[in-house]
Amino acid sequence: MYKIAQKMKTRLKKIMFFRQSKAIEKPKNRTDNIYLVSFPKSGNTWVSFLIANTINSYLNLKMEVNFFNIHFFVPEISDYAPPSIEYYPFRKIVKSHNSFTKDYRYIFMLIRNPADVMISYFHYLKNLNQYNKGISSFIRDEKYGIKAWCKHTESWLNESLPSQRLHIFFYEDFRQNPEKELRKMFNLMGFNIMPKILEEAVEKSDFSNMKKLEQTTGSYSMKKYEKFAFVRKGKITNGEELSSADREFIKEATYKIIKKIDKIKKDNN
Repeated sequence: MYKIAQKMKTRLKKIMFFRQSKAIEKPKNRTDNIYLVSFPKSGNTWVSFLIANTINSYLNLKMEVNFFNIHFFVPEISDYAPPSIEYYPFRKIVKSHNSFTKDYRYIFMLIRNPADVMISYFHYLKNLNQYNKGISSFIRDEKYGIKAWCKHTESWLNESLPSQRLHIFFYEDFRQNPEKELRKMFNLMGFNIMPKILEEAVEKSDFSNMKKLEQTTGSYSMKKYEKFAFVRKGKITNGEELSSADREFIKEATYKIIKKIDKIKKDNN
């Protein structure tokens, strides 16, 4: 295993520094890609850092995973995604906010408490000057609010096919025991990662460290908005910032989905 890791390390460095990349391209939809899907502001970026730092330590690359190079480790489905590193023996893990699609065969789905998602998403868009109303209006917004969360989440829970491999993870579980959840992910890929590597990955992906990395390696588009911060608090609050009326609105809108999610959690335990 050590020799394999060394060969992969050499191969990865050659790819990084000597590969002639084509202009900007989307990650190729290979059949063995694993898609890390979630509704926006569900913790996908943080989990991507955890994954990237695990791979970085496992292959002993001695790199700093940051906001400039994170998409080389975990590329994102978007119109302008950079060419991704073809690291082996790992499958390529691709970040996505897409609703259900039959084109994804292997899926890690990340679900977060919808009330906390609404708070985080609201501040994210507000600080980008993309939303100028209050949070109560945001929650009821057809495009961004709780109905959009329900539509996205239900699409994966209800429409996924028997031929697809869908594994559901919960943001709150990652916050409470990130090493355990990371181990689950890599075990599903067929790798037993040493506890020391997982501990290092969690330490390097700490929210305080990510905030520093955002300041030093974030793009111009991230820095030009004075109040914008991609990394916020990441806390589990169950929507405590919201009014009781807004929390009740979310509860009613998500009632059926939460029942299904609670059953999934029970089955997982």
